[in-house]
Amino acid sequence: MPWQSGFAGFGWNKAKLKDALGTDKLTSMDQFFDPKLKGQAVVLSELRDTIPLVLAWQGNDPTNFGDAEFQKAIDYLQTKVDDGHIQAFTGNDYATALENGDVIAVIGWSGDLFQLATENNGKFDFAVPESGGMLWSDNLLIPTTSKNKENAEKVINYYYDPKVAA
Repeated sequence: MPWQSGFAGFGWNKAKLKDALGTDKLTSMDQFFDPKLKGQAVVLSELRDTIPLVLAWQGNDPTNFGDAEFQKAIDYLQTKVDDGHIQAFTGNDYATALENGDVIAVIGWSGDLFQLATENNGKFDFAVPESGGMLWSDNLLIPTTSKNKENAEKVINYYYDPKVAA
């Protein structure tokens, strides 16, 4: 069953972005790859979330692409690593890098970034790129070999009770 869903998109420090680019809104991959952010950007190590953003920006359909389109996206990211624009590929530790001021902009997950914004009085923001973002869902699964299937089902039913879910 679906457990939680969210988007892969942009996260950023609003004040630092304004200093670098003259705006506190990050809306496009062109902005994300602006040379003024060189060394101040990180992307997700989960390529299933990062690559579709690049594919869409390059004019490809992230739900229907071939080896050539995939390789073009990989090659572009490699140029951004080689020229120092991308500081790192990370999991959700990008949130700490944003909080510490080590980076200005990230390709990250909506939930982490909304939480970061809430905990820091709106200092950070999140947006899906104009060219498109990535919707993801994590699932609840019970292994077929589970010895506690009934209890697992009770937990799932609890979480999906409308009053609890709300």
